[in-house]
Amino acid sequence: MNSNRPTRSHLRLVGEPEDFAHGAWRDETTLIVSQQATLPDRCAVCNEPADGFTLDKTLLWHTPMLLPLLIIVPIGLVIYAVLAFFFKKTMPISMPLCVRHRRRRRLLGAAGLLMLPAFPVFAAVGITISEPALIPPGILLSIAGIVVLVLGRNELWPLRITDEHAFVRGAHPEWLDALPQWTGPEGP
Repeated sequence: MNSNRPTRSHLRLVGEPEDFAHGAWRDETTLIVSQQATLPDRCAVCNEPADGFTLDKTLLWHTPMLLPLLIIVPIGLVIYAVLAFFFKKTMPISMPLCVRHRRRRRLLGAAGLLMLPAFPVFAAVGITISEPALIPPGILLSIAGIVVLVLGRNELWPLRITDEHAFVRGAHPEWLDALPQWTGPEGP
C-alpha cells in the first residue's frame, strides 16, 4: 500500500450492477469499507448518479488522544504533528462522486490554496508600508484557507481505521441504504 501516491480519477467499468458494493457495509450512519471495497455507482455525498467516476482518495486517521497536545502552543503543535505522522493509519478508497461534488471539490481546493499565502503577503506588505494592521487579516485569511482546504476536499471523514476496515462518516443516508448491514465484530 502506497499512501503517498497522488489521487487520480478513473472510470470504473463492471459487467453487472451486482458487481458494485463489495467490501462495503453500513452501520446506521457509518460507512464501513475494506481496502478492496467497490462502492455503489452513486455519489457518496448526495446519492446522485456518479456515471462510473471515482476519485482515488487516501483516508488518514490517528487516535484522538493526541488532540489535547494542540492546547500547548506552539510546542504542542509540533509534538502533535510528529506523533500524528508516526501513529497515523491510512486506507485508500475509490470514492464515487457526481459532477456537482467534483466541481465543488476543485473550486474549494483552489480557493483554499489561494488564501494560504495571505499571511506572508499581508505581513510583507504591512512591514513594507509600515502598516502592522494588515498582519491580523493575513493570519485570518491563511487560517481560513487551511479550513477551506481541509473541509472542502474531504467529503468523507474516517472515525477510525483498523488493519482491515475504515469506519467513515459523511456518506448520504440513502446511499448507505444500498449497502448491506454490518455484522462485523467491531463498531465505530
